[in-house]
Amino acid sequence: LPWHDDLRKGAVMTALSEKPARFVLNLSGARIRRTSLKRANLTDANLEAADCSYVDFTGANMLRTRLKGTILVGADLTDVRNLTCEQLAQAIFDRTTKLPSYLSDMSPSSGQ
Repeated sequence: LPWHDDLRKGAVMTALSEKPARFVLNLSGARIRRTSLKRANLTDANLEAADCSYVDFTGANMLRTRLKGTILVGADLTDVRNLTCEQLAQAIFDRTTKLPSYLSDMSPSSGQ
């Protein structure tokens, strides 16, 4: 390979940008039941209309995660960070959903 010869001569490969690549997860409409997303960084992720029944989100970062119509029945949201009442109010969850302690007073909803 041509670049291989350059590396042997002491050439240095540099990144095209100083900023690290930023990937945003899009699982809109996906069926990911009984999956583990423990400690996942779900910042800005799109989970709209996804079936996340019984998914383990323990310790995940849900900053600005889109949850409109997301099914969270039986999901474990224990110790989830940055989840707001507004986000959760758009999701579908029931009494089997384990909510983080700071949202434990929310009533089950039908996703608005």
